[in-house]
Amino acid sequence: MPKEKGSVYPRNTTSLENGENVPHEGRLYASTSSDQNMKDPDVIIIDWNGIEDSRNPMNWKPFQQYSQVFVVSAITLLTSLAASMFSPGVSQMMEEFHSSNQELGILVVSIYVLGLALGPLVLAPMSEQYGRLVIYHSCMALFLVFTIACAVSKSLTQLIVFRFFAGCSGSAPIAMGGGTVSDVFPPQARGAAMSIWAVGPLLGPVIGPVAGGFLVCVPLEP
Repeated sequence: MPKEKGSVYPRNTTSLENGENVPHEGRLYASTSSDQNMKDPDVIIIDWNGIEDSRNPMNWKPFQQYSQVFVVSAITLLTSLAASMFSPGVSQMMEEFHSSNQELGILVVSIYVLGLALGPLVLAPMSEQYGRLVIYHSCMALFLVFTIACAVSKSLTQLIVFRFFAGCSGSAPIAMGGGTVSDVFPPQARGAAMSIWAVGPLLGPVIGPVAGGFLVCVPLEP
């Protein structure tokens, strides 16, 4: 049989009648096959190895499941914290760059929020295509790089650009947090998990100005 694009050829498949491995010569498609492929008698739908498959995140122990939610909530807290933590230091920033343009000062703060709004438009579909883990890792690495770049910026223009890209990369946990919960928990258990994850994006903007104001008021030099 000639190979078709998007199909693979396993040596054996599991019989649904007795659970034994039997030779298989047909095409193998993912569970997102079209209706036309579904009608093909040679098509086999890929799924978990039974309802008790240990590789299925919904079968993980509660500690493992809630650990995933806690980590995502924590990084969401950090990225949302950066949105408002900068605002108390705007006046000092304007003095450092010798600028009196208030609109630019407002833009430095709000451009990050614009990045948070635009980032999910790209990152959410990419997480469905390539998986969430690779998007989490790459975006958090970029978030760290752009945040450091903001700290060493030599001009307002650099700061605005780096703040925007920091917001775009920092939007990953906000865009994918709900999807992560749905990947790990069955529908009847998602309410509690979502409430735990929501602590991060809700608490970040609250404690951000407090932490930023503390850093502004406390001198860093003796």
